[in-house]
Amino acid sequence: MSPMVTRIVILVLVVMCSFGLYAAVDTLQAMPVKQAQEAALSRFGAELLKLCQGATKTRDGTLPSAVRIAAINRSNSTVFDDYDAALPTNLKATDKSDVNVLLCLSEEKNVFNVDEYGKPVKYRCTQYTRDITAYLVDVQTGKTLDYRTFDGQEPPECPDKTDTNLTRTGNLPPASDLNSWLTRRVKGNV
Repeated sequence: MSPMVTRIVILVLVVMCSFGLYAAVDTLQAMPVKQAQEAALSRFGAELLKLCQGATKTRDGTLPSAVRIAAINRSNSTVFDDYDAALPTNLKATDKSDVNVLLCLSEEKNVFNVDEYGKPVKYRCTQYTRDITAYLVDVQTGKTLDYRTFDGQEPPECPDKTDTNLTRTGNLPPASDLNSWLTRRVKGNV
């Protein structure tokens, strides 16, 4: 085989291996989300999960008398575990047979601050908050009963100096903030 053909064969093999590695890594990264989606689908069913997609920033109705809530991540139709696990037991739905209100949660990453380094600017440290907008959706009607945006926690500080671009991201709002709002809403106080 000539050196040129050998190089082409090696190049083709490298490209094929790279593509295969990319596909494998992509599949492994998507696996936890797919498993979480399947678990949410099994627990609550497709019809309930779809209701979160129609949630809007409106206040249209009153909560049922005996509220049973499930916390759903709107962006990927999974149970939002951190918030669902923290729901007070008297409000928490266990499955689709007893849920009557969905707590549909949307995470929004917002720029909090940008520090610039160098003159002219060579590097940046961007700080983000992770805010949550919570929608209460009536399972019977599909209407959004209420909504509220909760500010995420302040991101960590940027350093005084850096020789690379940096990102600092704060944590999501604590579940206790959402639970306080839910408890007030259930009691009839907005």
